[in-house]
Amino acid sequence: MHGLLVVFLASAVLLGALLVVACVVPPPLSLDQPDAGPNAPPIIVAASDTAAQPLRPPGTVTVNVLDTTGELSFQLYDVDVADTLYVRLYVDYDPAAPLGARSECHAEPSVEQSTTRTAACRSAPLCLESDVGSTHRLEADVSDRDVVEGSVSHRDVEPPGLVSTWTLDLVCVSVQP
Repeated sequence: MHGLLVVFLASAVLLGALLVVACVVPPPLSLDQPDAGPNAPPIIVAASDTAAQPLRPPGTVTVNVLDTTGELSFQLYDVDVADTLYVRLYVDYDPAAPLGARSECHAEPSVEQSTTRTAACRSAPLCLESDVGSTHRLEADVSDRDVVEGSVSHRDVEPPGLVSTWTLDLVCVSVQP
């Protein structure tokens, strides 16, 4: 009888310990309330040109070299609501002969601490007169840190920064606006 009592008490203690360990508070499930997990890369969720035409990979964006007021607008998403987001636009980027971004813009953290923000980059610098008449590759990088000063690649971001990229075809035209 004594052995049965010991087994019963040991089972009760073990069951109690399992119940205490199993009581876990779940993380927030809302995307508007990040869980302070590891750093995550920001992403482009939507883009549009000056005429509000939506852009999406593997699509094409047309830029008029004579339109000095044109913009590409990027809707950005980042769970790290306190980060400034940087957008850099590279044309025909070649890692063997890297050149810097032709256009840059950024989105500051919002007062509302929103995970979604918008950045508008000038489109005029994307096309040179020599680019008219041919198709080019446009890479839009979004990062949560600035580019490292003096970076040979012109794309390395300060640690622990992360980058995501959209790639589009770029057609440069020369038409009076």
